[in-house]
Amino acid sequence: MKKLIIIFISIYTLTGNLKAQCISGDCNNGTGIYLYEDKSRYEGLWRNEKPNGKGKIYFSSGSIFEGTFQDGIRNGFGKYQYKSNGYYEGYFKNDDYEGEGKYVTEDGTIFEGLYKSGKLNGYGTITMKNGNKYIGNILNNLPDGVGKYYYPTGDRYEGSFSKGKKNGTGVLYYSKGGTLKGVWVDGEYVSGSNNKAKLDSTTIPLTKISAGVYEVPIVINDVLKIDIIFDTGASEVYLTPDIVLTLIRTKTINEEDILEGKNFVDANGNVNMSLRFNLKEVRIGSHSIKNIPCAVSQTVQGISLLGLSAISKLGKIQIDFIESSLKVVK
Repeated sequence: MKKLIIIFISIYTLTGNLKAQCISGDCNNGTGIYLYEDKSRYEGLWRNEKPNGKGKIYFSSGSIFEGTFQDGIRNGFGKYQYKSNGYYEGYFKNDDYEGEGKYVTEDGTIFEGLYKSGKLNGYGTITMKNGNKYIGNILNNLPDGVGKYYYPTGDRYEGSFSKGKKNGTGVLYYSKGGTLKGVWVDGEYVSGSNNKAKLDSTTIPLTKISAGVYEVPIVINDVLKIDIIFDTGASEVYLTPDIVLTLIRTKTINEEDILEGKNFVDANGNVNMSLRFNLKEVRIGSHSIKNIPCAVSQTVQGISLLGLSAISKLGKIQIDFIESSLKVVK
C-alpha cells in the first residue's frame, strides 16, 4: 500500500496534473485512502463517498488531524497537530474548535477550557510559558470578566479583567504579606475609588470611606502602592505589619532605617509603644517626599494612616471635598 501511495505522489510531483482520487481501499463505503489535488491525504472510514467516523488527514501544509468526521467535516473529538509543533486536542463542530478543549501554542502557552467559534470563550485556564497562570472567565482567548491571576512569585490578583488586562476592582495579594485593594485601569493600579485619574496626575483622587474619612493612593519606596487614610490628626505615618513585611521582603527597609520607639495614644486613649522606622520615599500623585518617620500599628487588623510626618512635607495643600481631591499648591 505504501509503495502504491509513493507511486501516485511521485506521478503528481512530476506531472502536476494528478486528479483527486481514491488510491487504496473503499472510498465509498468502507476504509480507504484518498489523495486530494493539493497533496493532502485522508485515511479512514467512508460512508456515502465522504469521510465518516474515525480517520486521519495529512494536510499539504504539514499539519495532521486525527479524530472523528461526519459527512466530510470534523465533528466530535480529535487532535489537530500543527506543523509548528503546537496542537489542539478536544471537540470539534463543523470543522472548528467547539466544546471542551486544550490548545498548546508553539511557545508552550496553554489555553484550556470551553471553546466556541474556534477560540476559548467561557470559563477556562491560561498558563503562560513564564509561569503566570490565569483562571476565570475568558473571551476570545483573553481574560475578560472575573478571574484569578497567579504569579511565579506566589503573588496573586483576584478581581475584574477586560481584554486581557486588569480592569475594574480587585485585590493583589502578596505572598509574604500585604494586600493592594482598589481599581485597575488597563493593567495599572489607579486608586481605591472609581476615579480613573492616574497616580502621577496633578490632581490626586481621594476616596470617601465614611463621614469625614478619606483615603489617598500612595507609592511607598517605589515598590508598593496602597490606599491609606489621610489623617491630619495623626502625628506620624502608621502602617500595618503586613505592609511593613512587604517592604522588608522587597528589601527597601534595612537595619539603618530603624528609629527609636515612641509612645502613642490611640483613639481609645490607650498609650502604646510603637516600633518606628524611616520611609525612604512616599509618592503622592506627582509629588515625592523623602525620609518620613513611620510607626508600626499593633495588629494586622489595624489601619494605616498618612499622618503629619508626611503631610507636612507636602507644603501648602488644598482639599476639594466636593470633587474628593487633593492638590498641592506650589
